[in-house]
Amino acid sequence: MISAHFTEFVALALALTGLAVVVWEIALKDPPLFREIATDVRAMAEPRRDLRVQRFVSASTSFGTHANNNEMKKAA
Repeated sequence: MISAHFTEFVALALALTGLAVVVWEIALKDPPLFREIATDVRAMAEPRRDLRVQRFVSASTSFGTHANNNEMKKAA
C-alpha cells in the first residue's frame, strides 16, 4: 500500500520538475528575461497591449462557422 507521504513526495517532485523545466526554457530562449522579472514584477504581470486594431477571421473561411454561429463584431 502506498503511504500518504510517498504520494506527497511524488507530487512535490513533479511540481519542482515542472518549475525547473520552465526556468530552463527561459534560460535557453530569453536569458535577459530573468533580469526583467526581478526588476519590474508588476510590468511582467500585466499583459502587453497591442494598440493595433485586430482583424477577425470571417466565418466563411475553411475553418467553418463559430460554435454559437455568431459573427465576431466590434462593440458599438
